[in-house]
Amino acid sequence: MKVLVVEGGICQQEWLTRNLSNAGHEVTAACDGDWALTLWGSQRLFDVEITEDLFGGKTIRNGQHLIELSPDSCV
Repeated sequence: MKVLVVEGGICQQEWLTRNLSNAGHEVTAACDGDWALTLWGSQRLFDVEITEDLFGGKTIRNGQHLIELSPDSCV
């Protein structure tokens, strides 16, 4: 499964990435919503997005907003 992890905290991001990868998933990490949107714009398809509620970023600072903007969102 392809997983996008959007987490601003480096320790949490590394923990999630490591554990999901060890479970056999292909994991891509983004430190904020702007970077996550860039990854989606590059035509990378993800089966699951895991995001924190609030994070840094110039335009997207909220996990709910990010999910609403994601392709095929089902909030």
